[in-house]
Amino acid sequence: MSLLKVLRAQNEWWMTGKVPPALVREVKRKEFDKAMQLVDDERILAMIGPRRTGKTTILFQLMDELIKNIDPERFLFFSADDPALLPYKENLFENIIKTYYEEILAEPRRGERVYIFIDEIHFLDDWELWLKKYFDLKYNIKFIISSSSAMHLSKRSRESLVGRIFEILLLPLSLGDYAALSGRPDIPEFYCNVNLDNIVATPDIELLRYEEDAKLLLGRYLLYGGFPEAIFSDNLLLWQEKLVSDILGKALYRDIAELYKVRIPSKLEELFVNIAANTSETFSYSSLSRNLGISIEAIINYITYLEASYLIGELRLYSKTAEKSLRSNRKYFIIDCGLRNAVIRTTSHIDENHGHLVESVVQKHLSVYADAMGMSLSYFREKGEVDIILHSRNIVIPVEVKYQSSISGSDYKGLLTFMEKFHVGKGILVTKDLLDVHTVDGKEIQLIPVWLFLLMFS
Repeated sequence: MSLLKVLRAQNEWWMTGKVPPALVREVKRKEFDKAMQLVDDERILAMIGPRRTGKTTILFQLMDELIKNIDPERFLFFSADDPALLPYKENLFENIIKTYYEEILAEPRRGERVYIFIDEIHFLDDWELWLKKYFDLKYNIKFIISSSSAMHLSKRSRESLVGRIFEILLLPLSLGDYAALSGRPDIPEFYCNVNLDNIVATPDIELLRYEEDAKLLLGRYLLYGGFPEAIFSDNLLLWQEKLVSDILGKALYRDIAELYKVRIPSKLEELFVNIAANTSETFSYSSLSRNLGISIEAIINYITYLEASYLIGELRLYSKTAEKSLRSNRKYFIIDCGLRNAVIRTTSHIDENHGHLVESVVQKHLSVYADAMGMSLSYFREKGEVDIILHSRNIVIPVEVKYQSSISGSDYKGLLTFMEKFHVGKGILVTKDLLDVHTVDGKEIQLIPVWLFLLMFS
């Protein structure tokens, strides 16, 4: 098959005039709107995030919207990991552009604007150099790309594409986004203005308006997770098989292992499964090294790869000294609760580590919030322990997760120890279903049900 035939097979709209409906879901993530606002910007637009978060779908949704008013032949799409392109791997980028302009458009490269979509671009040799070349030559091309390898993309972007690229991160959905895409946008809309400053002043009866519906959504969310496709999956076992196939079979053994030349991919898988099974617990590099039988250097590298691929997140010890924080054990959490369940084969909420799973969901939501607000996420462990510390230069908010319906004085102990030590006046206790405010020794403890807390930080 010639290169032209391969491209024709991937670009049906050249013949039909429209994007195949099977490639374009009706429901759209909110990131779609952000991407649409940037299609006229001259910079390269990059969609990054783990597999199954909808990066490719957004590429097709953008094309589907633009193609309504633009000649379909002015849209070129190809996936850099398509096996049909392997015979043309040498100078693939240049050969595709050349074939497109000569055989499809039949015009010089400085003609009208074209839109070139490249999926999983990190599999393309020297992609960043080619993008830089075309960008700097001021060809009238809007490049819209995707990648599942954040570290690979960001490193190359910093080196060659600084000032030339804009990245949009797609992670598994928050509970609020999950509710909206599930047909209940009214729920996150109702809670979008509730925050830690005004929650106390809001009457309980108002805050609990959607409690029953939100709990039902949370129950499914905790089982299936936040990958968009999970919303349309009715068979939990089949969905978990699909996640395992994509994450273990492709993300670990292909995306990560091949890109970073991992010598023993099975050890990478063991590490990931270990973190998934013990999500939100603390780990030391030395203990992981002993358990997996590989060097500490390999453990550090593997964790870096998993973080860069947005499969896990990290919390360091909260300390006033950077040296102590760097030397201490880290707390790792799985980025999606459904993925964790799939990896360890859990199909119900009856799980001895369910509390840790809920904690990891809270950590994920706060991690996204912290990145957006320029804040940091840590944990505290000294005489007492606090699950999460959300902090910046001027703000410190300790958050303890107790996924239970009754709270005793001992459940405040870690929070109070931290608040006393660091002169903090307010702490958060995330509960299963309690909404209340307790004052202990002049310190305010706000009890918030997990469903409400997640909606507040969606």
